[in-house]
Amino acid sequence: MYLMIALRNSDSVVIGGRFVRINIMTVDDIEGLDFRREKDAYGFYVKYAKCNGFVVRKDVVVRNVSGMIITRRFLCNREGERDQKHLTRVDRKRDHRVVTRINCEAHLRIHYNEERLRWVVTSFEVSHNHELISSTHIHLFLAYRGMTDADKAQIDSLHSTGMQTCHRMGHMVANKGGYEAVGFIKKYLYNYFGKKTIVDIKDSDVVASLSYLCGKAGLDHMLYAKYTIGR
Repeated sequence: MYLMIALRNSDSVVIGGRFVRINIMTVDDIEGLDFRREKDAYGFYVKYAKCNGFVVRKDVVVRNVSGMIITRRFLCNREGERDQKHLTRVDRKRDHRVVTRINCEAHLRIHYNEERLRWVVTSFEVSHNHELISSTHIHLFLAYRGMTDADKAQIDSLHSTGMQTCHRMGHMVANKGGYEAVGFIKKYLYNYFGKKTIVDIKDSDVVASLSYLCGKAGLDHMLYAKYTIGR
């Protein structure tokens, strides 16, 4: 019996006291796993999916008579199919989106074992009926894109040195070993600083307006200015 103890980096897990790379795990390895928490099982399958070129989504849950979740299933996001009623509508104003659900049966199902107090893998389907994405392009999926707090701290540090935004992206790509290792695209970098700029301008406008009104009130005894600060 394999025991899932902890998750370390983006492509390794601890099994039986040793680190194992996810991309070399066999079906027997995965079917022998158990987890302390449901979210640990989901986190593992997300890592497995990212290493193997697909995206995960959550399926419906099964509850016991007390309302407690006892079974969960995590699927390839290409499971199922689009409802035909959406394909035959005559009042459609926009073109159809690309059909992505093609009844892929890849999944990981877990069940809560009350005696062991663990989430146990009860079913694992490894096969997909579609082509998987290469590791060099998997980071382009929206599900795998995002800036961590560490990324933001590093970007702010580079900003303080006066480095241009385009050069900051190049620095992070070189530092992490490629675009696929960065975890986000250049647009995220520009959006991050765009939001920070809006916040800075908004706060500056408030301060400038209050200073102007208070200054006018101090010079003109016919003008009265009062404000409150919301919490």
